[in-house]
Amino acid sequence: MKTNEVRVGNLLQDMKSGTIVLVSEITENTIAVEVIDRSKYPLPIGWKCGEIKLTEEWLLRFGFEKAAGQYFQNFCVLQYFDSELRLTTHQDHCLSIQIKFVHQLQNLYFALTGEELTLNN
Repeated sequence: MKTNEVRVGNLLQDMKSGTIVLVSEITENTIAVEVIDRSKYPLPIGWKCGEIKLTEEWLLRFGFEKAAGQYFQNFCVLQYFDSELRLTTHQDHCLSIQIKFVHQLQNLYFALTGEELTLNN
């Protein structure tokens, strides 16, 4: 994973254990993370950060509501077209962008709203 693909506040996971981590600092060559669930700290020897596949469970945790095969939240609708998750605003402006990972959705949401996409407990 390249440092220019993520930003502080993105969620990633340890590829070995699946533990969810939060990006806390980014330098030119390093991505520093914090373990969110302290009961899973420390990470196992040989841990490595990776993307979190965007699933329906993650969409629901971010507050999207499902109706008729689409996911709604505030200003946008997410729906699948030919196995590609596509975002459409309520003003019918369509972004033809494939969103595969949680951090991509977080970054797109922030770029469009200026606000962080937060998890529901």
